[in-house]
Amino acid sequence: IPEEEPCDYTVESIAKRLRLATIDNFQGEESKIVLISLVRNNARGAIGFLKATNRINVLLSRAMHGMFLFGHSPSLVKDRNSKMWPEVLGILKSKSQYGCALQLKCKNHPRTITQITQPEHFDQFVADGGCSLRCDARLSCGHQCPRQCHPDDEQHVASYCPQSCSRLRNVEICPYNHPCPLLCGDPCGPCKVSIASVMLPCGHTMRNVACHQATAPAEIYCTHKIEYAMAGCGHLLKIACGEIAKFSGETGCKECFETCGGALTCGHSCSAKCGNCRMKENEETATEEPQDTEQLGNDAKYIVKHMVCKSKCAREFICGHSCTEDCHAGVGCKPCVKRCPVRCAHSSCPSACHNVCAPCIEKCEWTCEHEGRCPEPCGAPCTRKVCDKRCDKMLPCGHQCPSVCGEKCPSPQVACKACACPNALSHVVDLFLFSTLAEYDIDETGPLVALECGHVYSMQSLDGLMELKEHYTCDMTGKWGAAKEQGRAIKKMISCPDCRTPVLGVYRYGRSINKGVLDSMTCKFQVAGERKLNVLRDKLQCVPHTQVLQHKSCTRDLKEIEAELTTLKNTKHPLQKIYEAAHAQASRTSAPFCSDISRPDPSVHAGS
Repeated sequence: IPEEEPCDYTVESIAKRLRLATIDNFQGEESKIVLISLVRNNARGAIGFLKATNRINVLLSRAMHGMFLFGHSPSLVKDRNSKMWPEVLGILKSKSQYGCALQLKCKNHPRTITQITQPEHFDQFVADGGCSLRCDARLSCGHQCPRQCHPDDEQHVASYCPQSCSRLRNVEICPYNHPCPLLCGDPCGPCKVSIASVMLPCGHTMRNVACHQATAPAEIYCTHKIEYAMAGCGHLLKIACGEIAKFSGETGCKECFETCGGALTCGHSCSAKCGNCRMKENEETATEEPQDTEQLGNDAKYIVKHMVCKSKCAREFICGHSCTEDCHAGVGCKPCVKRCPVRCAHSSCPSACHNVCAPCIEKCEWTCEHEGRCPEPCGAPCTRKVCDKRCDKMLPCGHQCPSVCGEKCPSPQVACKACACPNALSHVVDLFLFSTLAEYDIDETGPLVALECGHVYSMQSLDGLMELKEHYTCDMTGKWGAAKEQGRAIKKMISCPDCRTPVLGVYRYGRSINKGVLDSMTCKFQVAGERKLNVLRDKLQCVPHTQVLQHKSCTRDLKEIEAELTTLKNTKHPLQKIYEAAHAQASRTSAPFCSDISRPDPSVHAGS
């Protein structure tokens, strides 16, 4: 579309052509046309300064070509002291220049006189400064001017046409000669008519492309997703075809957005973007030591510097909990502050997990009609044989309990195949065959065992998880025999495969569970003792070494340290407590003492 020749014109606000002033400020000045508002209209005839003849002379003598007075004539003549206004009004009436309406004559239509009696009549009848007739001028586009009669812009160079554009685009710009879809007064701009399909130089087809883009296919950004193998790191990225230049350039290796996954010195995998870990040798950032170097693109040497690890520590404590602090490679984990998970049928430990707790010395509750009752204290590793028979009790729902003999009956909502909720039915109970509760056959495969966390598993699955063969003998037919001697190796508490909650409260695995609990108590006991020794060592270093005995305060400090050391030395080991409880229980029942709990050194801290 050829551009029109520019016109020399300016658009100016009417406010710039008017001056607003009081009579006093306008004294000594004049103007071609003056509009005067007398600002008085009341029944009392109080006109204030309008009674002053000198001010009346000033306001009536400022106009050069024309003057319009707007006021309330009854108010001007009612005051007895108003001598000049009756004369002025008499002169205006004698010349027929007095009335209740403002008569406006249209410049373009001289025979059209508009009577203005209300303020709103200006917008209603002469909004554009002419009259109420429509402008009959033809615009340069060929459409009629949409405005009311207007004396300004006689050439219509600034008039806006709101009609639909009727221009066709030049074939050189638009090969399809599309008409402009915009309004006539708006610039046509590039053609945005959608082209259904355009073949790009890369071989892909782009759909619904704007017409002005379709004329230059090489400049169209291809959004088709492709797989691109990065030259440096080898990651296979899924990117838009138009981004190939971005990823294949000299700095393309820094654009890789896949997770780095490199091994950090702390043992975690780098979770930063791959491109963030690649930089030039002199580039500085908050990283670990470089772990790899490689040559990338145009002989520019890049090295791999992994970002600081932002993973959680997640180291597993012996209590079964995990460290929730941010990664702190090279620094020991803080003590576990969660509530101690140790509990049994009689009681639970109320203190924080890192504190040393006492083992339960009540009688063990594990009993069944087939193998009898366990003779050990509740906190000691059980020594009675395990029973594989199914529980013969009935659940509240009326179905037989699916658990093993001697265990607490589980809730029907999680363990009864006929009554369980949908989530429980879809839960995997067989960790070998990955069978769900809905698929599991109790009569054919064996009973189920419910954990305190609410998860249910097959007896065979948990026997393997809890390493039952390390604690009991087992013949070729799978029948369990006597308890094995437990080694001195420290064992961690075993957790649920799903929720990682420590496995507690299952009598069948009392030997394995209590071994882990006692080992955990042993570790806590030793750590607590070492922590106390460090505190006492620091106190001792603060005592002056010269003339110690001559200062009473130093002697008092030494006695306090000695008393605390004695208390620490006499602190009973958890194994000592459970050993004594088992021995006392055997003595009261006149039964042979057959517990395999080894009696620990009562002064475990004596060496330190």
